[in-house]
Amino acid sequence: GYYRPHLPFNAPTKYWDLYDRDQIPLASNPDLPADLPVMAINKLSELRGYDDFRDLVHPTEDSLDEERARLLRHGYFASVSYVDAQVGKLLNALEDLGLDDNTIVILWGDHGWKLGEHNSWCKMTNLEIDARVPLILKAPGETLAGSRTSALVEFVDIYPTLCDLTGVPAPDDLEGTSAAPLLSDPSRPWKKAAYTQFLREGGWVAPDGVEYMGYSVRTDRFRYTEWVEWETGDLKATELYDHEVDPLETTNVSGDENYAGSLQEMAEILAAGWTAATTVSSCPTTRCGSSLSASTTRTRSPSAREMRHGTGGRRSPTSRPLPPNCAQVSRRSSPSARTDTRGSARLMDLASATFAISTRD
Repeated sequence: GYYRPHLPFNAPTKYWDLYDRDQIPLASNPDLPADLPVMAINKLSELRGYDDFRDLVHPTEDSLDEERARLLRHGYFASVSYVDAQVGKLLNALEDLGLDDNTIVILWGDHGWKLGEHNSWCKMTNLEIDARVPLILKAPGETLAGSRTSALVEFVDIYPTLCDLTGVPAPDDLEGTSAAPLLSDPSRPWKKAAYTQFLREGGWVAPDGVEYMGYSVRTDRFRYTEWVEWETGDLKATELYDHEVDPLETTNVSGDENYAGSLQEMAEILAAGWTAATTVSSCPTTRCGSSLSASTTRTRSPSAREMRHGTGGRRSPTSRPLPPNCAQVSRRSSPSARTDTRGSARLMDLASATFAISTRD
């Protein structure tokens, strides 16, 4: 795959020259969300791995100076333009070889990315900016090129989508849903939630030194996250963001009495798990098949190690290693029509994605 725009931001000079650093805007939401639990924000350990940023402190303690903030944003922009040019070369080569008419192309970022938003940098949170990614699909024969959909799509949906588009039988135990029906009907009923999780242990441990796992869910309106102490299974903190009025997630409203009903609803969605989220009432396209039924289940529950390190992160009500006293509710906001050029963290393989049907341009 293409490495950029991952750190370090190495790109040929001509891509840096596309941007005037002094004119690059800084983050529009540079403050930590109000009432944010301490374990919810990352500790900048990734960025501190580079010599010129070793002095950084936790986002709750201080902010990066403007000069280095502009340097990082400049480097990110240059890296995005650099990789964009490489994608163009690839697509041109497919066309030159006469392969573009029978080749499916899917472009996505593996995680989101903060560039000063929430007074933080890099990834490693369950916030929208880290959990939401670009996802663009080009498939031969599709007639709605350039369309966008607000449907919730997850990384686990990519494989069944490819199976669907190529006519390859998909295994029965997949946890993803083919997104192929969205290509012909972007506004059709779709899954009601998408799930993400990220840990706080080892190099990512919270300032209090306690290990946590954060379980997050996004619906069309809300993002809800529960932080569970790893050793005890106790629910320690929650986050709730109303994207209808607060798309930048500036205020955690989980403690607001006005959102008590929404909080409970989201906890129930989180607890119900992905099988409940993929059930819809109608399936008008022939390609849908059973992909949106809740008939598939996990063949096994993830081990504790998998849950810690993300390989078994997708939870079902029977596989989540938490005691009954951990209330859960969450639904992930659907990727809206806005296309975000940022990616998300490697462990966030469950993140939902902005989904677009694209032409070569």
